[in-house]
Amino acid sequence: MVTRKLWRALNNPPATHPLFRRVVLLPERRRRRYVSWAGFMIGAVMALGEFMPLLLVMVIPFFISVSGLLYGLECAMRVSGAIAGRREDGSYDLLSLLPQGSLSASWVICTSSLYRQREFDQLTQIVWYSILIALVLSAAFSLMLGLILVMTPFPEFVLPNFMTVFYVVTACAGLYAEYIQSVIIGCLIGLALPFYSGNRLDAGLYAFGIYLLIKMCCYAFVALFGLTILPDLYSRLGWYGAAAEISLMIIRIALLVGIHESVIQALMKLMGKLSGLARPELDVAFNIQ
Repeated sequence: MVTRKLWRALNNPPATHPLFRRVVLLPERRRRRYVSWAGFMIGAVMALGEFMPLLLVMVIPFFISVSGLLYGLECAMRVSGAIAGRREDGSYDLLSLLPQGSLSASWVICTSSLYRQREFDQLTQIVWYSILIALVLSAAFSLMLGLILVMTPFPEFVLPNFMTVFYVVTACAGLYAEYIQSVIIGCLIGLALPFYSGNRLDAGLYAFGIYLLIKMCCYAFVALFGLTILPDLYSRLGWYGAAAEISLMIIRIALLVGIHESVIQALMKLMGKLSGLARPELDVAFNIQ
């Protein structure tokens, strides 16, 4: 699965590369003129956690549900702008002369732009721990329901709550997978666009439009097939009940993950064509182990 390999590569950046260390460790020459989604969410979580923890519990599900879409968009714009900026100032041609090649240089620029201010790993930790807490609470609630089910003479009042727990668990798995794949799609779009556009403004605009178009197409496909065609097929077959609901939820999550995986593989093939590299050489450029 390409998603797993690329996510591992993103979490193990080329930290010893001189360019990566220069971008991540050295202070910026000018102040940032924008507030990133990652910076906003990290700041909001820290502030709410310290002063209004109850409000944090209420808003964190919303934050997590949109984190994949918004941070993936930010990654696409940030990476494409960083690489296009290197092309504008002429340093990209010099970096391309390194033994690893131009695509490896692009990957270093990509990862260094994400790890600057340590926003990538901090936001990923927030998403992961939020989902982990939801899973732990779901497991505790499920255990409590199991004990009640053993002791109560009316199991029909308890069984529907197990479906709620199942929905929460599968939704958490889907949200985390969607977050990971959205970030990867954003990075790959950001890597590809500078091949077509040589300035930061155009690259950022194209990244914004293409990323949202791809994501909306993915969501539309899942909604059409998973929320319309499949339920209609189940009703025609006369398949109802808990087993049908469980299978529907699993298929919907599998559709969401599968369509994103197909997009990632297509973008990887595009990167191979643009850079003239075969798949093994792409793996080396992306530091895929």
